[in-house]
Amino acid sequence: MLDGIYTQDTMTVPSGVNVQAVAGSRPVVIHSDGSPPGLQFGAGCSVTGVWFGGTKFADENGRIINFLSGGGATVDGCTFFGYSQGMGGWVGSSNLITKNRFVNCGYDGLWHDIYCSNSGNTEISEGIHVGGAGYKIHLYNNPEGLTIRANFMGGSTVSDMAIQQGNDTIANNILWGEVVASYWNAENCIFSKNIFGPDRAYFTDVSSNNTADGNVFCNGQTPFGTNPQTWDAAAIATNLGKTKSEIDMAISTLIAAFSQTVQQIHDDAMIETHFATLKAVIDAWKLQ
Repeated sequence: MLDGIYTQDTMTVPSGVNVQAVAGSRPVVIHSDGSPPGLQFGAGCSVTGVWFGGTKFADENGRIINFLSGGGATVDGCTFFGYSQGMGGWVGSSNLITKNRFVNCGYDGLWHDIYCSNSGNTEISEGIHVGGAGYKIHLYNNPEGLTIRANFMGGSTVSDMAIQQGNDTIANNILWGEVVASYWNAENCIFSKNIFGPDRAYFTDVSSNNTADGNVFCNGQTPFGTNPQTWDAAAIATNLGKTKSEIDMAISTLIAAFSQTVQQIHDDAMIETHFATLKAVIDAWKLQ
C-alpha cells in the first residue's frame, strides 16, 4: 500500500494474502463515515505497517477487528486508533500480533484493545498501548498457552491488562500510569519481569499456582514472588534509558496527537518520534 488515506468500510485480508505498507509510507484506512473500518484477517495472512482508525464511536459499538478461523495470521507493526472494541471477540489460535500500536482505543470498563477468548498459542508482543479506556489486553474465556511479552501499556482511564484465565506466560511487560481496575485471577501462569510503574495501583495476584519471578515494583507496594526488584526514579532511568517524565510526556503527546483529525494524524511527522520513545523503553527491557 502506498502513502495516503484510503476509504474502506470493511477490509478483509483473505487467507494467505500479504498486505504491506511501502517503506516510509503511512497508508491510513478509514470508514466512509470517518470512524474506524471493520477488519477481518484470514488464516495465514499477514498485514504489515498499515494504519487503521478514525473518529471513535461514542459507545461500545465500534467496528471489531476479527481473526477468521484457521489461525496463523501475522499482524506486524500496524497502528490502530479510535476503535471502541479493537481486536474483539477472539484472536484465534497460533497468530502473531507483534509491534503494533493502539492509541485511544477501548471504551468504558469492558471493551478492549485486544481480547483473547477461546484462543491458544498466540503471541502478543512488543505492542504499544496508550490512552483510551477498557482493558488494553484482556485474557478471558479459555485462552490457553498465550505469550504476552514486552508490551507497553499506559494512559488508560480504566485498566491495562486483565488476566482472568490461565496457563499463559506474561513476561517483560511494562504497566505504566494510573488505572482504576485490573483483574489478575488466572491460575497456572508465569509472571516474569513485569514492571509495575510508579503511578500504578497496587497489584494483587489473587489466584493460586502461579509463578512470579523477577517482577519490578516502582509503586511503593510490598514486592512479592521470587527475585523481586524495587525501583526508584533513578533506577527507572538507568534500566529503561528514559526518565519517568520522558515516558509520561510521550504518552500524553500521543494521546493528544491521535485526537486530531485523520488528515492531521496522517500528516503529523512527530508521531513516530513519540512512538520511538516508548519503543526504546520496550527494547531496553524485553531481553532482561
